[in-house]
Amino acid sequence: FHEYVRPTEGADGDGAARPLSTFCTNLTGITQEQVDSASPLAEVVSRFLQWVASCGLTEALADGSALLIAHGGWDLGDQLPIEAARKQLALPAWLGSRTYSDLKVLFALEYSGASSTSLRGMLQALGLEPEGRAHSGIDDCRNLARVVEWLISRGADLGHTHRAGEMLRGRRAGL
Repeated sequence: FHEYVRPTEGADGDGAARPLSTFCTNLTGITQEQVDSASPLAEVVSRFLQWVASCGLTEALADGSALLIAHGGWDLGDQLPIEAARKQLALPAWLGSRTYSDLKVLFALEYSGASSTSLRGMLQALGLEPEGRAHSGIDDCRNLARVVEWLISRGADLGHTHRAGEMLRGRRAGL
């Protein structure tokens, strides 16, 4: 699943959305035209939920036998729930702040010699070259999937990381 979301208001919640900055376009490759032709968040979330259902994953995500994996906690743990609440957009419980695994935590637990849990750092630690454009959402997801494949090949526990974060803190404390 890959879609852009068109902002419908300014960053402060008031006024019109600002145009993309040159920095953002240079970093991500996303153009103003792509954003302008995108749908608002509610429509994109609706299509995402339909896509999840078409893959047969809704029940598995709801009962915890499948889960989402994110690179860091901000997107699924903070930004999406806050934005959805602000826009009075209902999200299923499995798309909430404590129902995903943070790949940074998973990788740190499994690869103790890693000096970085950035995408580039994880790929370097595994001897993998990045594929595609850095900071392009779909290309980053494909590269993150390569790290997940490595974790699976090692039999890593891909459980919810609100538990794994406690384990990681304990390991660093020598417990």
